Amino acid sequence: MANVDRITRVEELVKREVAAIIQDKLIDPRLGLVTVTGVKVSRDLGYADISLSVLGGDKNEKTTLDILDGAAGYIRKELGNVIVMKKIPRLRFHPDKEYKKAMRIYELLDDIETSDEL
Repeated sequence: MANVDRITRVEELVKREVAAIIQDKLIDPRLGLVTVTGVKVSRDLGYADISLSVLGGDKNEKTTLDILDGAAGYIRKELGNVIVMKKIPRLRFHPDKEYKKAMRIYELLDDIETSDEL
């Protein structure tokens, strides 16, 4: 039980700090508006899978994910400067599929509402 609590605390800490690093320290004009929506850390704290939502469509999302994948080592190093842990997890960035599903549901509901008005 204590291990689950620790992993949950690490996930929240990584989420907050990675979001701050992306916002404050990554300067790339190609980088879209990024929101860190979730973090899942492996049990051995070796990896952190970071879910992101990116404003601007699929092309902008791919570009942003490519930039973040390229900067993962830098982000991990910066994370190590603010988090005191023996082992800083390796970072893997992924699009947030749940966010996309929710947006699709909103679009469908909006379509239904529009068709009801006709």
